[in-house]
Amino acid sequence: MKKFSILVLLMFGVLISAVANETKQILGNNFVLKYSAKDGGHYFNEYVMPNETYNNWTKLFSVYEFPKNSTAMQSAKGLAQMANSRYDGADAQFTACPKNSDCNAMVTFTAYNGSIKEFNVWKYKDYPDRILANQYAIRVSANKNFDSQNIYNIVRDFVKLNMEDVKNIKVDNPN
Repeated sequence: MKKFSILVLLMFGVLISAVANETKQILGNNFVLKYSAKDGGHYFNEYVMPNETYNNWTKLFSVYEFPKNSTAMQSAKGLAQMANSRYDGADAQFTACPKNSDCNAMVTFTAYNGSIKEFNVWKYKDYPDRILANQYAIRVSANKNFDSQNIYNIVRDFVKLNMEDVKNIKVDNPN
């Protein structure tokens, strides 16, 4: 029995390690899973650069899955309204995705939080039973400006990203 218990503990440790080390390559960057949770029917994974932490990051990629209580466009509109009410100068905009993309709606906004400035792009996709959302965000010091060509490239490339390729949700909190 003691050997079995040790084996189970070793297997559990390998499983936790595998979840904590899950990586994704998004827009030419390697991201590591840093936070994963389930809240009712909502699931999400958040990834940051390998040398960064969940609370202190410069680039973030997220995968969210929601129950089908609305549409992708309604969800995008709700996020834009929340960002505009929460962040001064956010100027969050929501729109339909381009016809050749893998999403139904998207949101872009800049958030200012003390010494940090954050650019966010979200996209949403309708499914019969759920809504899938992806987020890509970058942070800089509040006294720096975003490179507009870099922002354009991020949005352009992010819209092309196939949501099915990155959707595998794990409901384990590695950190």
